[in-house]
Amino acid sequence: MMGTACITGASSGIGRAYALALAEAGYRLIITGRRHEKLREVIATAEQLRQNAGFAPAHDEIFTGDLADPEVCAKLASRITETTDLDLLIHNAGFGHQTDFYETAPLELRKMGEVHMQCAVILAHAALPRLTTRTKPGTEATEPGSEDAE
Repeated sequence: MMGTACITGASSGIGRAYALALAEAGYRLIITGRRHEKLREVIATAEQLRQNAGFAPAHDEIFTGDLADPEVCAKLASRITETTDLDLLIHNAGFGHQTDFYETAPLELRKMGEVHMQCAVILAHAALPRLTTRTKPGTEATEPGSEDAE
């Protein structure tokens, strides 16, 4: 079994595809999105794919919420910080509008900024300590600028 992958925006589209591919490769999942029922469907499919690939059940997690809400983003960041076997963070959550930028309401622009920028930074900040200290089988950690890194 691989480590854990956290994928935001995993209820459909590219995020769903990432979640399913990673489950099939043996990763445990923490998936996020706003539509709980869609996330449950992703987990059910992920469990089947993982089983078909010969991996044990992984106790995947669903984290339902809107990452435009700073409190929801902070709760996910806290969960990421607790995940000692985190291997991947894929911040796929996002949205856009069909209107021109100057016609978009300022509140909608703020929500986009929360998801696309602020939450991305907060989640990366939470994940990087875990990601930079994990050593993968067959690899060695090196310090930038050391003789081994050159």
